[in-house]
Amino acid sequence: MVGSGLACCGFVLFRCVYGDDDAWARFLDTMKQCVRAHVQRDAVAGQAFARYVEPALAWTVIEDETTLANATKEQVRERFVAWRDEQLRDSARHVSVAQAGFYNDLPRFIYCLCVDQACLDSLGVYRAREDQLGVYEAGPPVTVALVASPWARPFASLADLQKQDKWLGWGAFSSRGQPSDDDEDDENDEEEVAEDEFLPIESSTFYDVGWMYIEVKSLVGTYDILHGGDKWEHYYLRPPLVYPRHQFRRPALDSL
Repeated sequence: MVGSGLACCGFVLFRCVYGDDDAWARFLDTMKQCVRAHVQRDAVAGQAFARYVEPALAWTVIEDETTLANATKEQVRERFVAWRDEQLRDSARHVSVAQAGFYNDLPRFIYCLCVDQACLDSLGVYRAREDQLGVYEAGPPVTVALVASPWARPFASLADLQKQDKWLGWGAFSSRGQPSDDDEDDENDEEEVAEDEFLPIESSTFYDVGWMYIEVKSLVGTYDILHGGDKWEHYYLRPPLVYPRHQFRRPALDSL
């Protein structure tokens, strides 16, 4: 973000669930509180990134019940790309070529947020568990969907993903991105599994479906680490796992 000349930062948010405006308002308020608390805490601690984020933080929320109600992530992605391209065209008229080049590496123009029904439901479960246990970290997290466009390695082979998982030290997870009972041995880790063995998510059976659930408390840190370069493959968790506390899953909320 530094040197880009961009006056604001932050993910664009798409509302994809309608019918309960009060629940939506509570979700949005909770998310804003979490983000502001994180930024202020980091600023007090002297974190350089927080100094730039705090004055530039913008909340761009796109609501359109006609076109976004129950929209798939692919439909959100298409809508986001249209918004992004328009923003970049407008920005190009007012900045230098060098400054415009920075925009392509900014998370604001590569990723967006989406609130679906599972995200909205997560707020109710989070608050109920917080009230019951009286411990902030005890309950399942409030989540939001992070949509990448274009996303990294959407058609990566499972053999490559298995090698990546081993390199990252994710031995506790199976090659299909789901918790496994036992670590796979080296021979099984290298075995290639057909893509159609993944459970379909919005009709996609690829490992990388181009979006994932993340905790709202992690939005600031996630925005920071996604600056520049291709970071998606290093942090991606296939839904219903939640980044970064992957022991929680969405949308299986009824059992919590």
